[in-house]
Amino acid sequence: IKNGGDGGIKIQYSPEINLYELIVKENNSAGSGAGIYIKNSVGELSHVDILDNITPNGPVASGGGIYAGNSHLILDRVNVLNNYVPTSGGGASFGSDQFGTSTTEWYNSVISGNSCLYSGGAISFGDSVILSNLTITQNSILHPNHDGKAISGSGFMTITNSIIWENIEYNDEDHEIAFGTGTLNMSYTNLSGGENSINLGDQGVLNWGEGNIDADPLFCDPDSGNYTLMANSPCVG
Repeated sequence: IKNGGDGGIKIQYSPEINLYELIVKENNSAGSGAGIYIKNSVGELSHVDILDNITPNGPVASGGGIYAGNSHLILDRVNVLNNYVPTSGGGASFGSDQFGTSTTEWYNSVISGNSCLYSGGAISFGDSVILSNLTITQNSILHPNHDGKAISGSGFMTITNSIIWENIEYNDEDHEIAFGTGTLNMSYTNLSGGENSINLGDQGVLNWGEGNIDADPLFCDPDSGNYTLMANSPCVG
């Protein structure tokens, strides 16, 4: 699915989404979700690659690759690569408005090369999000005086068995994660900069669990987009 002038896929008010074995690439949109836009829906995405989708500068928009609002989704092997959106969530954005709620579970995927101007180079979120077995690397925020080069948001987030490594900042002091209000649980995750790379708001709670490390994950060939791990990676075993 490619070259859509108003985005790649738009789904609203669906009680049962089932998207699988798709490539969604090189679409443009004047708003959020240039690759996939989902609103007020429930369902699953599996074995989907979301690549090179763009919302040009101008609109207030989030989720360059995928945007989901007021929706309840499970994503498995959904890779989000090289997307751009102006505001936040260069790769993906999940959340809700005053009329709904949102839950997202995301497994076994790579989020890399995405960018936005302000916050959450990879992901911006609200409400409830679970991230497990994700590799989040080389995403970027492009504007000074903003934060959360990998992830930005508030709500309830659990991150486990994941790698968040060397996302790209405008300022050297930017954090990998900017977390406002709510609870962030993290365990068995390789976080570049460790606990100091989380900017926790005054009303945010961090549960720093077992197994977290800060060590070069030893990707096989990251310059070519190969983020599989070498046999001697500290993330193996």
